[in-house]
Amino acid sequence: MTKAIAVEAIGIGKRFGPFTALADVSLKIAPATVHALLGENGAGKSTLVKCLLGYYRADDGSFLIDGREETIARPMPTGWVWVWCTSTSRWSPR
Repeated sequence: MTKAIAVEAIGIGKRFGPFTALADVSLKIAPATVHALLGENGAGKSTLVKCLLGYYRADDGSFLIDGREETIARPMPTGWVWVWCTSTSRWSPR
């Protein structure tokens, strides 16, 4: 069985050319908890999740996985609940 992990985003920023999609976003998710990421269209919800999963590289800030800074170099298999996707597979960043 895969153990639950803690995830923290600290000061995440992401730009696409002159457009700033994320600016100084921080979020802390405790192990084995459920959260919803809500906001208006264009608020950066999907961009934040894609940075966390490795589909995009954040321009600023860092991610902590179980208290250790991690560089997510490649897309991770998802077990996350997206706004439009519900998958139940699990992953580990190690």
